[in-house]
Amino acid sequence: LQEGDDFGKGVEVLIVEGSEDTYSNDGAHNSVPSIIESHLDDDDEISSQCTFLSAIEEAGTIIRPCLNSFTIKGIFTRMEETPKLTQEGEFDKKYWMRRQRLWTVPMDPTEHAENKEYEKTMFKKETGLESAYFYALWNGNYEQYEERSILIQSIEHYEKLQLHPQFCDHFDDENYMLNPTFGEQLIVEGMDSSEICIGDIFEVEDMLSPLTLEVTSPRLPSAVIDKRHGTKGGVEGMKEYTKTNALAGWFTRVLVEGDLRDGMKLERTKNPHPKWTLTYLSKALYGEGTSMEQTLGKATWYRSTEELLELIRIPQLAGYNWKEEAQYILVKKHFELQLEREKNSILGSFYNSIWDMLSWNDEMSFTCSSVNETSQVKEPIQTAYTIPYLADESQIQTEPSLCMTVKGVYKKDQIPRQNELPKGYTHKDMSPDQHMSRRRLRLKTLCQQENSEEIFEKAFFVPGKGLLNAGSLYHLNKIQEHVKDDGIHEDRAILWQATEHYETIKSNPLFAGHLKNEDCMTRPTFGEQLIVSGCNSSQICVGDVFEIEGRISPLVVEVTSPRKPCHVVDQRHDTSKGLKGMKRFTMTNALAGWFTRVLVPGELCDNMKLVRTRNPNPKWTLTFISKVLLSEGSSIQLARGKAHWVRDLKELVELVNLPQLAMIEWKEDAEELLGEELEKKNILKEIDDSQDYAPFTYISDLALRVCSSG
Repeated sequence: LQEGDDFGKGVEVLIVEGSEDTYSNDGAHNSVPSIIESHLDDDDEISSQCTFLSAIEEAGTIIRPCLNSFTIKGIFTRMEETPKLTQEGEFDKKYWMRRQRLWTVPMDPTEHAENKEYEKTMFKKETGLESAYFYALWNGNYEQYEERSILIQSIEHYEKLQLHPQFCDHFDDENYMLNPTFGEQLIVEGMDSSEICIGDIFEVEDMLSPLTLEVTSPRLPSAVIDKRHGTKGGVEGMKEYTKTNALAGWFTRVLVEGDLRDGMKLERTKNPHPKWTLTYLSKALYGEGTSMEQTLGKATWYRSTEELLELIRIPQLAGYNWKEEAQYILVKKHFELQLEREKNSILGSFYNSIWDMLSWNDEMSFTCSSVNETSQVKEPIQTAYTIPYLADESQIQTEPSLCMTVKGVYKKDQIPRQNELPKGYTHKDMSPDQHMSRRRLRLKTLCQQENSEEIFEKAFFVPGKGLLNAGSLYHLNKIQEHVKDDGIHEDRAILWQATEHYETIKSNPLFAGHLKNEDCMTRPTFGEQLIVSGCNSSQICVGDVFEIEGRISPLVVEVTSPRKPCHVVDQRHDTSKGLKGMKRFTMTNALAGWFTRVLVPGELCDNMKLVRTRNPNPKWTLTFISKVLLSEGSSIQLARGKAHWVRDLKELVELVNLPQLAMIEWKEDAEELLGEELEKKNILKEIDDSQDYAPFTYISDLALRVCSSG
């Protein structure tokens, strides 16, 4: 130990191999227990791996991370200023991420200037610096505000860049203490990315402010960094260099709100993940790919699966750009491994086994129950539910290719004015625009480049879940009583809607006024996840398989059923109920959207095209199914939305035997109708009265006998 070392809180405690003794800073010889008793508090963490006494027995070395701190050197807000254009008609580089310094009361009273107006800087949860509106730039999703509340940069990072021969000239005319070049809110001194770790908690020294921060991720820079510094893009640009080395700053969430002043010191009080420094994380996820992958800013993983799981399980890690990317990589790894094993057949059991291994709850916390210590994937568990994707080609009928274009992807949003609703509110208490609230994701288009500060999101779809991180969707909540039945969530993974359907509804004089003031492309009114153009319900059939044009994404989906709307559709559009309501009109004409299952997980972007590659049941369009089951009965049946059948029994058997048809609300209803028809003909007398229902295969066989015998 060096002279002056303090054995107080946060000290490095060393146990010399082969000895149970150590030395205090004053040179006196003391036993380890006496040092523990006199210098360490009861709640001090010595090691996350073992207790202090067990470490003594092993005669090893354990280290409690030293207390580190950084000092506030500058606080900055956005500068609202009209950008100047160069002679080439482009923004001057200094007008990218324009910031201005806020002058706060100095900590040293001798530096206090008379007649100078000082500002108070309060930092709030989610939004960071109060009234600075940084979150509008950094966050495309309200769920991400809290994990990206404050962007911090350090003087140490600036100095490293200024010493780099490739970038030093680009800082010659910059004064980053007055106008920082990375768009940060705070500039600090005392620590850099190799010392700061995910989950670190920092508190203001001496409790001069209650502000408490938690580190969530490095900042993943965009192409604006190159534009701001006048450097060229690509692997040799500043964006790529700062991304790989975690020099573009870091994000924190605000745990406890409070103010900051220049000169305040923030001390690290917790260090739960000392391995995962910002530098280590950036190199592992973004710094070890090919040059093409790095140029595209694509996350990669060339390390062990165990370490990837370790990263995903860090609770403090930000989702956007980091945990979500790691999750996508893990899903892809398991998918590729299983695909190699299955090769010529993609079974539903394969997807079930993936989601046995990868379990996601509503908050997207991650568990892995089927990867053992050697990273071997458990063999697929065979289940009764099979996705009929690779069918016998000779039995597949084909229609002219149908193509639809993605116009928008949506996820669950906060209910507008939710704080105005009474406690324990129900649908009856809600106004029309508060039902099925959705917001559009900010997705890149196929040709779009990162040429602004805007943050783009990702839309990744997986079997049984649909859109990852979409929240709890109503069309899945409705079927919670069926969650134990295989394939229910698979059948309803994605809810689609078409712009053509909206136009058809608007053209109806009964409903035109109810959609007049709606911007359906920004806030859709049917609760869908996807809006597409280029098709309608009279063209799409149950069993149709759609793949991405050009296979630029592996996503493959299969149509399972029309969407059977409920009373919320009437409430959302403020229309009358019953036969003249929006619910009845869209249900009868299959205009409320349609469901698909996800056969192969993949990503979607705006303007991607999906091409129909299989059309095994061209007769059974969404419009035709809705018509025969829901629009040919009595007025009472129509008003209740009850399924009915007035056609030939053989056609009902044909419908029941569609293997791709969704179970809930469609195949279940058709089977029930078939049972009723057979019971009328006394065909079911062979079935034991004690059974609640007849096995479907038995009823189907009996029905086929009836049809064949006339």
